[in-house]
Amino acid sequence: MSSTSGSVATGASDAAGPTTSGPPAKPGTILKLMVTNFMSHKEAVMVPGPGFNVVIGPNGSGKSTLVSAITLGLGGDVGTLGRQKNFAEFVNNRDRNKKAEIKILLSRDGSRGTYLIACEISASGGHRGGGTVAYLINEKHVQPVEVRNASVKVSTPAT
Repeated sequence: MSSTSGSVATGASDAAGPTTSGPPAKPGTILKLMVTNFMSHKEAVMVPGPGFNVVIGPNGSGKSTLVSAITLGLGGDVGTLGRQKNFAEFVNNRDRNKKAEIKILLSRDGSRGTYLIACEISASGGHRGGGTVAYLINEKHVQPVEVRNASVKVSTPAT
């Protein structure tokens, strides 16, 4: 998988954002997306560039997985994705811990402030064993509605 104006890499990474020398990003801009044990990705990091970004790759390479990670990570409804029926289906089935994590670093304001949204998914528990999800903003547990209010509005993604 590759992208123009940004980068996608597999492997571990911390939550530190990219450094830029240009003007600050607009509020709500995704500066970094990190996933662990999420669907087809064991670990992946995407650092979009400024402006328009395109993710390309062959069928089955994980392009839609990134869209799902952004949608779910920003508090979107599982039903809008049209593929998975519950949270458990987002967890990479090769993970013995049966947990997945999405982290999205967003720009906060014009002073280069950022905030980190984390979405922790467990394949066990929940209604009818469909898994559970917990959200954090800057390491503080919050409700999904708080994530939606703090970030870009997420509705039906263009896939």
